[in-house]
Amino acid sequence: MSKIGYVDLSDEKFTEKALTDGEREKFLGGRGLNVYLLLKNSMPGVDPMSPENPLIFGAGMFSGFFGARYSVAAKSPLTSVLGESNAGGYFGPELMFSGYPHLVIKGKAEDPVYLWIHNGTVEFRDASHLWGMDSIETQEVLKEDLGQDVQIACIGQAGENLVKFACVRHGLKRSNGRTGIGAVMGSKSLKAVVVRGTEPFTPSNRRKVLDVLKKFYDQVTGTRLYPISSTYGTLYVYVLQHEIGGLSIRNHSKTYSPKAYDLEAETFLEKYKTRDVACRFCPVHCTNQHRAEVDIEGEELIEGEGPEWYLMGGFGPNLDNYDWDLILKGNDLCNRYGLDIGSSTALIGWLMELFEEGLIDKPTCDGIEMNWGNKKAVVDMLHKIAKREGIGDILAEGWQHAARKLGIDEDITEIPNEAVHAPNTKGLTIESCFDCRATSATALGEATSNRGYDHLRGRASLEYMGLPAEFFEDLIGEPVSNDISSWEGKVPLAKWSQDLLTIMDAVGICKFWSQFWGPNHLGFEEVSDIISAAFPLEVSPSELRETAERIWTVEKLFNVREGKYGVGYDMAPQLYYRPIPSGPRKGDRIDQEEYRERVIKYYEERNWDKDGIPTKSELKEVGLEEFQEIVVKNG
Repeated sequence: MSKIGYVDLSDEKFTEKALTDGEREKFLGGRGLNVYLLLKNSMPGVDPMSPENPLIFGAGMFSGFFGARYSVAAKSPLTSVLGESNAGGYFGPELMFSGYPHLVIKGKAEDPVYLWIHNGTVEFRDASHLWGMDSIETQEVLKEDLGQDVQIACIGQAGENLVKFACVRHGLKRSNGRTGIGAVMGSKSLKAVVVRGTEPFTPSNRRKVLDVLKKFYDQVTGTRLYPISSTYGTLYVYVLQHEIGGLSIRNHSKTYSPKAYDLEAETFLEKYKTRDVACRFCPVHCTNQHRAEVDIEGEELIEGEGPEWYLMGGFGPNLDNYDWDLILKGNDLCNRYGLDIGSSTALIGWLMELFEEGLIDKPTCDGIEMNWGNKKAVVDMLHKIAKREGIGDILAEGWQHAARKLGIDEDITEIPNEAVHAPNTKGLTIESCFDCRATSATALGEATSNRGYDHLRGRASLEYMGLPAEFFEDLIGEPVSNDISSWEGKVPLAKWSQDLLTIMDAVGICKFWSQFWGPNHLGFEEVSDIISAAFPLEVSPSELRETAERIWTVEKLFNVREGKYGVGYDMAPQLYYRPIPSGPRKGDRIDQEEYRERVIKYYEERNWDKDGIPTKSELKEVGLEEFQEIVVKNG
């Protein structure tokens, strides 16, 4: 029987509770169980930085034998809505083996501590000697002390200094990012969670599990994408995104530029890559380790993991940079400090645009020339943000706080989505690598994501692949246009994509194994087969769709309870209503009123009311009657 561990940092107390079969069946694990525990264990209006805001770690249901992913949840200090993030590596399986696949952490330690969890034993240990170290140094010291087999989730200086977009970090590059979970961890004076376990996973039917996993291993490694992903990682997406006119260049001022071809994945492989790295149990090995000599702050040798194309675009064209040195330096600093890459690069791009337009000046930026492409300025600003020095102290609070402090009137709006210079939804900036205003299902799926604009929660990747209408009729029950800007079939496709990604996060399977990455990858049917082989549960593909809807609804209920709901919060960023100025999709944009109609249709698909509040009938249908009070109070 799986157990949930409850940690009180204030009193250094630990209790446990058995995970019931009903909870497992309804929410699976990982993200699914995390958000349920968050809603159950937090009070309405809780201050994200207070001891009462729970910090919840959860291994995916399959972590320990097939998946390797885990999630961390809390109320976000950046957006004041749902904060939840998923990561890979080795921490998730080890958390499962340690005896407590889910941890609910409350309170605040009097002095810095770390948790040492091993085979059902939980210890509170002094972390004063670790405070002030970056995330990589922290892990090195803990492994020297506790052994090289331990796995660690920790914070760097950004989390310690309560930067509101700080990450929880694991390994050289794995991050629970975007929503400031690292700041929540820092507010509790919790430097790290260290896990080690030898408690084996015992499947219901060992032979059947082995057969199913072999079948799906062959399915994933037999796709045409496999040799590309296993060689380039995600870097090849950069070229594809540019070819369709979907990059962010100069903070979304453009989506296409011939200069963007100067950044080539082949250059990285030839000059900097040293070897492939994989998460536990994964044959794709999409992570690249690298070594590079850079000269931005003086000559230095950088060794690390990554980058993803996400960072390549964010520190590249988004800042008008087309050299690998800044990309690799930015990768190293964000990983060490524990800064979220998407928020950091979006914030610096925003600052550069304001500087170029004359809305802020050099003295405002502590004497730094924030011109496009200024590499030293980017690096200096990362240091300032992580250390909360000068203007960095303002930026560390997030773009909304910075807009008010700097007097950027066009970005001071009642509903964050309406900001002009900082494209976002629910206060979470668009990831700075891409621009999706030409893609209807993706724009809708990402904008309506419950944690804010999010490709990992709402991207309708199949929309990009030119698939025939018949494929979608089999998949979601109706035809979908293969024109990325058409709305035909796109609302149900957006919902289906969100549901698929939700299930993958709950069971702990990487999205690169799923139909998020390609039509021949794993979907609801395959997940159903794994559950029936490994657990004493029978969950059909249609029941998994209902499970995804249940989890998504719990997330929405959290935001409703916090007063963050209504069509305005699910509208696309203001940027998306302006025509694309150049490139292959020149002139494309989203019509604002048409988009509003699609949001209402999306609500109908989810059985929510016109304000995006789940109806009582929806709660009954997915077995969430215990939360009806939230609907009654806000409906």
